[in-house]
Amino acid sequence: IVSLVRLEMRYSKYLTVEEALNDTLSRILAISNVHELLTRDVLDTLSFKKVTESILTYTQQSVVPPGKTIQTVIHGDDFVLPLARATSMALVLNELVQNAVEHGFKTLNDGRIQVQLKEEETMMRVAVLNDGARLPEGFKPTGTDRLGLSIVETLVRGDLQGTFTLENPVYDDR
Repeated sequence: IVSLVRLEMRYSKYLTVEEALNDTLSRILAISNVHELLTRDVLDTLSFKKVTESILTYTQQSVVPPGKTIQTVIHGDDFVLPLARATSMALVLNELVQNAVEHGFKTLNDGRIQVQLKEEETMMRVAVLNDGARLPEGFKPTGTDRLGLSIVETLVRGDLQGTFTLENPVYDDR
């Protein structure tokens, strides 16, 4: 948590303190959700579908602005992760869902965010799709003003030893 706050202080370019604190709080709450689920079940592993449900519930209650209607849905497999991976994945998922709300629905008042979970032979695939605004032409997910996506990239490649892609897929499942 301290590292997240330090990153926020170092890289953020927020217009207000409130924006910076809201982003930091959402990151802390993503970690908190994982630990709350673990203490409730007293296990060494955690259902990632439960983590996803928790993050989407939090997003609906605290991130989606009043006047907007954004439905959230989860499709796919459930899989279990050890605590360290569940925490990293919760942070990644939280960043991607919040980006979908903040940027995908900045000018739109309704839409849908879908989280797809798929357990494959040698990996787990998590995709966050939304039917909001598309990424701008030539968008690059890295840069000093993109702390959230930098966190995603670092966690996916480092802690999770995976790959991260950001693209404009066709989303026609309304």
